[in-house]
Amino acid sequence: MDPTSHLLITETGQPLERFAEVFPEAKVIAFGDQAKAQADIVWLKSDPLEQIKPQVDWLKKHYPDQKFVVMTNIPLANEALACLAAGAKAYVNVHAGPETLKQIASVVMEGGIWLGEDLMQYLVFAMGRGQSEGAEANERAWKEKLSPREIEVVDAIALGESNKLVARRLDISERTVKAHLSAIFEKLGVADRLKLVLLVKGQL
Repeated sequence: MDPTSHLLITETGQPLERFAEVFPEAKVIAFGDQAKAQADIVWLKSDPLEQIKPQVDWLKKHYPDQKFVVMTNIPLANEALACLAAGAKAYVNVHAGPETLKQIASVVMEGGIWLGEDLMQYLVFAMGRGQSEGAEANERAWKEKLSPREIEVVDAIALGESNKLVARRLDISERTVKAHLSAIFEKLGVADRLKLVLLVKGQL
């Protein structure tokens, strides 16, 4: 049984089938319901007919101390960035599979931020266009802390590649990629891939 407690907020208070499969103990309420419910993670299934900002503002007002995740029918890069800027710990397609939902919960509970591969690639591209003038000094600073193989992993991650693509590029297993990432996170003092990319791009 997952020791993490979950609260799902949907437009009508109806549960989401895939979500219920992964988190069967989760409480589900309707958006606008004033009932307080303690939870480690609050998942907001956004209403596609409404703007996202008022929905997130409502969530933050009523659940100011909880980590929250935004789920959407149609993921949009600008909406994702707005949600992250507002404090969301993840932004995900409502049709995400069980393994993705489990991964998100794990990353969020560990203090990280989760983004899907496509949105990560978009963010990497956007940051690449506006890199700071001190990019070379920043690059030297983080590379000095890593081994040559770890630097190769970071370079691949900074391109927005998934663990599978990194493993293929470097001819190593995905398990080895994960081990390298754990060591990299510890050495550079970051909690997740997004913060790693921000650091590498001189945005952190």
